[in-house]
Amino acid sequence: NRAIPLQIGRESTNWRQYDGGLDEIRIWDLVRTQAQIQAAMSTELTGAEPGLVAYWRINEGLGTAVADSSPSGLSATMFNGPTWTSGGPMTR
Repeated sequence: NRAIPLQIGRESTNWRQYDGGLDEIRIWDLVRTQAQIQAAMSTELTGAEPGLVAYWRINEGLGTAVADSSPSGLSATMFNGPTWTSGGPMTR
């Protein structure tokens, strides 16, 4: 079983697929219903929810390292000089 890095919001001079902000990233190993997603999308989780595989709150405020708040402890690194802003959760 080979680990492959996950890239979210990747952008380069050849592609401009993402132009926005991230407030949190959650990865689950189970299917969640639309109602479950909507009920929790503006709330920080505890990190111990059943089925939660990775949970980056992105609350560090500086640097490029982002802590995983799930029991998995998966590291995340942000590239290309992230711009940190205060406040959140982000709303539409």
